[in-house]
Amino acid sequence: MIPLPTSVSNIVIIGCGGTASWLVPPLMRFLQLCDHIPNLVFVDGDTIEERNLDRQWFSQDDIGTNKAEALAMAHIVDHVQFHVVQQYYTDGTILPVQGMSLFICCADNHAARRAVLAAVDRSEGWAIIAGNEYTEAEAYFYQRSMQDTPADPRQYYPALLTDNTGDPTRPAGCTGLAALADPQLIFANFSAANHVLWLFYHHFVEKPAQGRDYLPQYMPVRTWNLGTNYRTTKLIELEKSYGNTTDTSSSATTSNTPA
Repeated sequence: MIPLPTSVSNIVIIGCGGTASWLVPPLMRFLQLCDHIPNLVFVDGDTIEERNLDRQWFSQDDIGTNKAEALAMAHIVDHVQFHVVQQYYTDGTILPVQGMSLFICCADNHAARRAVLAAVDRSEGWAIIAGNEYTEAEAYFYQRSMQDTPADPRQYYPALLTDNTGDPTRPAGCTGLAALADPQLIFANFSAANHVLWLFYHHFVEKPAQGRDYLPQYMPVRTWNLGTNYRTTKLIELEKSYGNTTDTSSSATTSNTPA
């Protein structure tokens, strides 16, 4: 069995569309190999539409179903405890679980990402946030000790603090027109899911296994790709470039197609 820290009481998946639909199947298979399986929480207020099927792991039979419910029903196994929250995640969302949570944010807007970061700041939990554009994809890791440091994504992506584009809780958010204006490639969704999985494995399997030998300055904070160029950014690199917020190559600086 693969050791997984028991401190991770819950894994909360926010946004259950493009990226999450490719993330959950391998994540569930991996968790079944672990000595501890956290509660799973699926959060999304959106409904599956036919236009989603070109890049999301759903079928014609799922059209009209809430995305969080469809994703959970398709992949949860009998002995795993799970909850479905059929609403968009905001600062006011109350989750039906207790204990420390790993938030995996696959939502496609900064409003949800801000809410996730704020939730981690109020707790001792963690976040892995994914984003992608048509061919580009990334994921980045956050915990409360990183707040206001070079590893705080609000430092290296300042647009996180102000950009409300695509916020589905606002009247102009999450529309079909937005999807047509900002399409995504299925491969990019898959790549974003892969970035999340690698960060998850490092921080919750490899890092605990190294114990005292672990060197925090070499902690991978962000993993991303531009076309065929894949790269990992470590904490020491962010510290050296502190104050440089000119990187606009990543999808996390922009809004994406509705999840």
